[in-house]
Amino acid sequence: MRKPTELVILLLILAWALRPGAAQAPPEKVYEPFVKTTEYEEAWRLLDASRFEEFRARMAEIAAANPGTTLGAVCLFKQSGWSESSDRPRILNAIIAGYPRSRFEIWARLDLLNGQYGYSDMEGWLADADRLAQSYGGPPLAAILRGRDLDRLSAQVLALPVEVRYGLAEVYGEMLGGLVCQLKQYERAVPLAIFGRQAFSMHSDGIISLEYILTKAKTGTWSHLATKFVSPTVRVIHPRHARHTGPRPKIRLEMFTGDVSVEGIDLRRSTILLDGQDFWPRLRARVRVDKSLKPGRVFERILLSGRPALPLAPGRHTLEIVARSSGYYQESGTGLTRTLVEFTVGKSHDDDCDRREDDARDWEQD
Repeated sequence: MRKPTELVILLLILAWALRPGAAQAPPEKVYEPFVKTTEYEEAWRLLDASRFEEFRARMAEIAAANPGTTLGAVCLFKQSGWSESSDRPRILNAIIAGYPRSRFEIWARLDLLNGQYGYSDMEGWLADADRLAQSYGGPPLAAILRGRDLDRLSAQVLALPVEVRYGLAEVYGEMLGGLVCQLKQYERAVPLAIFGRQAFSMHSDGIISLEYILTKAKTGTWSHLATKFVSPTVRVIHPRHARHTGPRPKIRLEMFTGDVSVEGIDLRRSTILLDGQDFWPRLRARVRVDKSLKPGRVFERILLSGRPALPLAPGRHTLEIVARSSGYYQESGTGLTRTLVEFTVGKSHDDDCDRREDDARDWEQD
């Protein structure tokens, strides 16, 4: 048992740390989506006229006028991409210095790595890319390729800041490309493709690459087996429509289309809104794939779960889901499913998983 004097000291320390104006961790910065400005589009037309030097100079000017923005970073990457190889490290290092702990910093470091290796020594490149991913909190490539604990490894990525996740999506995506396109190790690449689908579902559409890789591994040929669209099936496990929940209900749903002859779900272009706000960043994805590619068996099931960051206010709330098939760009018809669930947060409520953490068995039980 602590002495009274020790408890007093601990309480004083706690009070000092929580005092008004005490240093707080800065909020996580998430960069805005890229929007082409008039000046950017005008500069881009210089390329059509093969005025490369002017294009590079204009990209540098726009970046200098928009420091610390997505536009500025994109312009620096364009300047680097159209520069001589000897000039690229200087530009990429400027991105690293100007955009710390961002997707742009990670992409710039990856570009430096690509410039170092070119298309030679893919195993050496993979080792360095793996170290780069791990330096930002990503799981080791060797652990992913074993394929035995992909749910936990995906959750490790989903716990990272959003900017880091955007950056790592590119790193692991290029590692997948190296295994498949350079080393031709299709079977070995399958767990990495599934991991990418789970860990980076909100950043990229990996269903086609997953199908291609499995097809190549099993048949020895590249072929896109999906030839038709169906409306995705969306099964909201919780909350149920017109039911009552507690203030932080576990949102849980399942989505799928059909067998390998049917286009899968494009997670990047699907939307999940809680009270009109994007809920994707709060969701954890699990992917279950039928590797047999047999007709009549659902090729891919996507299991999503997550809680609101803060307790919901008492009263009515909405969960809106728009699931899109890969390659389907219409706003209605076959290939798109819209689902609306209305529920109420109140003092008395049905079982809402508030006291249960997510468990793999939940999906089989529901």
